[in-house]
Order: sequence, then C-alpha cells, then structure tokens
Amino acid sequence: RPSPASRTGARSHGGESAPERVMAAELGQRAEPSEALSMMVSSMVRMVQAGKGQSAASRWSAS
Repeated sequence: RPSPASRTGARSHGGESAPERVMAAELGQRAEPSEALSMMVSSMVRMVQAGKGQSAASRWSAS
C-alpha cells in the first residue's frame, strides 16, 4: 500500500515510475489494489505514453 511519503519520492524521480505510483496511490485510497490491478494500471500508463510519445514523458517530468 503506497504511503504519502513514497508518492512524494516518486515525483522527484520523474519518468514512468512517478505516474504509475501516483495512480496506484490514488487507487489505494479507495480500495486495496490487487497485483492484477497494479499491472493493469502500469499497462495503461505505458500505452498512453507510447501513444503520445515524448510529449507525454516531458509532461510527467515537468509536473
């Protein structure tokens, strides 16, 4: 279960891990995420980033 501290730490690193951990943390606040759900979230993030290309990656690191 991601803690607020891990969410803040993920942001400072940038890259794919940040949006994945933020999304996982948001889901974790509503219900305990299963391993399958975490994998699904990771896949969604990668598909979105692959579709948008570098613009998506730079947008994540900028925020």
